[in-house]
Amino acid sequence: MQESTDNLIAIINANQEKSSLLADLAPRLKLMLGITDIKATIQEIDDGTAALDRFSRLILSNRQTISSDSSTKAVRLAKAFRHIRTFASNLYLAITDGFREECHDSHETRLYLDDRVDIAADILQRVGKASSTTPLMIFDLVFTAGTRPREQVFYEAGVQVFDEDDCDDKLNLSEDNLVRQDSRADTLVGLSFAVQKRASSPSRPTIASIVSICTAIQEASGSQRRVSFALVGHQPFGTISDGAPPTQQLQEEPNQTISLKEILQAESTPLPWKFRMLLALRLASSLLQLLQTRWLERAWSKDAVFFLVQPGAQGQVSLNRPFVRCTFGGMRAAARSIEPKVALLELGILLLEIWHKTTLEARFGLEEAPTAYYDRMARAVEWLDDVDEPLPDLYDKAVAHCLRVNISGDTRFLDWEDTKLWGVICGEIIAPLAKICKQWSG
Repeated sequence: MQESTDNLIAIINANQEKSSLLADLAPRLKLMLGITDIKATIQEIDDGTAALDRFSRLILSNRQTISSDSSTKAVRLAKAFRHIRTFASNLYLAITDGFREECHDSHETRLYLDDRVDIAADILQRVGKASSTTPLMIFDLVFTAGTRPREQVFYEAGVQVFDEDDCDDKLNLSEDNLVRQDSRADTLVGLSFAVQKRASSPSRPTIASIVSICTAIQEASGSQRRVSFALVGHQPFGTISDGAPPTQQLQEEPNQTISLKEILQAESTPLPWKFRMLLALRLASSLLQLLQTRWLERAWSKDAVFFLVQPGAQGQVSLNRPFVRCTFGGMRAAARSIEPKVALLELGILLLEIWHKTTLEARFGLEEAPTAYYDRMARAVEWLDDVDEPLPDLYDKAVAHCLRVNISGDTRFLDWEDTKLWGVICGEIIAPLAKICKQWSG
């Protein structure tokens, strides 16, 4: 009896005289040689079935009713965020006026993100009352200007926002406001700047108008005094000085920065629960605060969120202070309009990436993330329904609503100026995240 062999040639040679065996062997060989094509076909069928399954679950979630009756608290939060959106738009215009092309080759501003949920009620109560002695809110920024080594600027300061007497409660943005012309003379800025006292309410701090942000910072640093900036409605920037030592000195080189995408891809930076929850809340609320302004020209993305890396060998990341960047220079342009369905989908995907501490493309083993809207939505729904790594209830509610509003098809949710949409986002997305983060407030 011959020993068994794995050599196909040997098997054929040994049995070529046996016609009955050859008749049986030929179909077996054809089947064996065609098994690769069969496996590929089966894989295609599996992929198609999985796609149909994702689509069916998408349709089923579409059938869930979306309530249009937002709570009173959510409605008030939405109104406050609409005011903040106008402040953010005015802030960009004021900075554009204050950065002069003659002083530096490039200008950039970092705007630190804050959820502002806790101060929303106070803003809403005080807005329109110009007699207030304290600012409505404060934007935390870092002003940078560079490429001329001896004249670089890197200065962190707060911008105090005061209200105007003729405050418009509707707070509608318009392209006219976004492209308004600078009425001041286009003069060269030297190392000193002209200060003109602005007429203001007796109860409000004295605000000095400035011509150049960079010059004001350099003057303040040279005189060893702390300066913060003031924003009053659509008026140009002003400064408020309290005579105290400066909190931030000018630096020749700013700290290195790292994007959220790099953090998620590297997987070397610890991302604790508290950081992830606070970041999710800041991004969700900042969507409304910065909507349709130059601070958020596109939908949220892990490429658009940055953190400072502390100098030193360890390179510790300052996770508690996320920020967005905005460059200044050239002609003004109106902010791009982001479709609500796109903005909410991308927010939902980003919240999933933050919770799972990985990227969408890494989760599904893709070289590149899908770019088509429905492809991204299908992946997001599948990720959300992953029973192996479920989200906490409140977090799940926020992410699910980002996706559910996308696939609703309800005409009420097609326009950003629809106050019902703002109420739904505040009540169903921001409020659940705020409830999680409430344990760290105060």
